[in-house]
Amino acid sequence: MQDRKHDPQSYAALSGTFDPPTTTQTASVQPIPLRQKPDPLVCRGGCGELLEPVTIRRKGEALYVPLRICDPCRVAENDRERPPEHVVARDRRLKTIPIHLRETRGGKPITFQTLDRDRGNARTLELLEQWIPPWGSIFLSGPVGSGKSQALACLVRKLIEGGGSAMWTSEQRLMRMIREDFGRRGSTLQREICDAPILVVDDLGAAARTDWERRIFEEILSERSDNRRPILMTSNYSLDDLRALYSGAYDERNQDPIRGDRIMSRLSQMIGDRQWAIHGRDRRARR
Repeated sequence: MQDRKHDPQSYAALSGTFDPPTTTQTASVQPIPLRQKPDPLVCRGGCGELLEPVTIRRKGEALYVPLRICDPCRVAENDRERPPEHVVARDRRLKTIPIHLRETRGGKPITFQTLDRDRGNARTLELLEQWIPPWGSIFLSGPVGSGKSQALACLVRKLIEGGGSAMWTSEQRLMRMIREDFGRRGSTLQREICDAPILVVDDLGAAARTDWERRIFEEILSERSDNRRPILMTSNYSLDDLRALYSGAYDERNQDPIRGDRIMSRLSQMIGDRQWAIHGRDRRARR
């Protein structure tokens, strides 16, 4: 992966809601990567947590970025420097994330730092932590309950807390909303979906079984691809399985391999090399 700096101007053009980093943010999110792994640091926010350095890879070399403040303390610190209306607006944008993915039952925020890591998810979580919107779309695959949605929820939280905005939905809910809204005079729902700075589509392949659903999905993909607006996707299916679904493999009356090829061509173009997987047993059963 190329080393790219977070460009506030390009992010602003994408999200339309970017807030320039405070002095605290700039100092905490842009430390110099180190070749030798440093010792954990005590969070400067006062919680006492020991923070392991973040591992990044640049041209095949492992580099380490020391963390000086945990996510909850960073958010609290930034909130003290910002006007109350900013905090209210941010918390409202966070509600796009389903509550069970946004916070624990005790009300504590779920972040990358609070996730359990193992051989099945560590590398993918590392890649997600490094992603910023201008880098394009993401396709996250894995078995049921492996933690795909939770990983994307942590990414979306991080983006929103940095000043961005997003729309979160599942493929089934997306199609249901558009179908219920279809034909209403003055409706702007599909336009809002196409224009959302970041669109999260959870459980790709669970819908889009009819010709109408596949056509609508192709329109959304084309619109967002043409305007370089990323889609963050999770699926229990591989890309090859999705090609069969979007070609109408389960719709004998309306099989359309050409449409399936067009959809997958768009998806492949948007995703690039960001086809990442999470493996392992059902993490929901371990909670």
